Amino acid sequence: MTLARRCLALLALVVLAAACGARDGDRLRVDAAASLGEVARELADLHAARTGRPAPRVNLGGSGELARQIEAARKTDVFLSAGVEEVDRLEDALIVALGSRRALCGNALVVVAREPDADFTPDRLLEADRVAVAHPELVPAGRYAAAWLRDRELLDALASRMTRSSNVRAALAAVGSGAARYGVVYASDAAAAPELSVVWRVPADEAPPIRYTGCAIVGSPREEEAADFLMLAVSPEGQAIFARHGFAPRGGE
Repeated sequence: MTLARRCLALLALVVLAAACGARDGDRLRVDAAASLGEVARELADLHAARTGRPAPRVNLGGSGELARQIEAARKTDVFLSAGVEEVDRLEDALIVALGSRRALCGNALVVVAREPDADFTPDRLLEADRVAVAHPELVPAGRYAAAWLRDRELLDALASRMTRSSNVRAALAAVGSGAARYGVVYASDAAAAPELSVVWRVPADEAPPIRYTGCAIVGSPREEEAADFLMLAVSPEGQAIFARHGFAPRGGE
């Protein structure tokens, strides 16, 4: 290939990359809690079908880490958090678009294992070498799990045996792989892992209220579309998606 042709080929690649980047930059970005993976993707597809716009990009992670990234860089348009505190923090920092905050859904805690155990009680956790939870300081699911274990007076005894994962799906995977005997996870995540058994359902009055919350990020060039996406999430069609994946009705904030 001659030098001229090489230059033309390089120029074509640069132009193509720029065009792809521009198109990708036109897409709404949704940062969502890992436990909302399937829901966020279905909402993105429904949003695209309803609006004729490109399907939003969905970025998943632990809610605490996502909130920190948003606060530092503000590279997203919509935040779907598994907890209220993360959105509270962004709101206090004046990062949440005014009036955009929405209650999305509820959830519950369960204990999962690889095998059924009809005789399980929470004290059985003390017999395990490893118990998987999401990291209590980084992830709402871990915060809720730690609060429940503390109320049961089990947290201190289990502290050295808890695997603290970066998100609730990772905690679920630890049980599936055999790295942990039990896991304390969301009911919705357990529903997505039929190979595991739910051996205990934590009564609602024994755990903190689990309220997923969404918001748009202030200053986004797609703030109007972000508001549309959040309205879709709380619409009957959007709420049917949450319900299908094992989440509880959203209730109020």
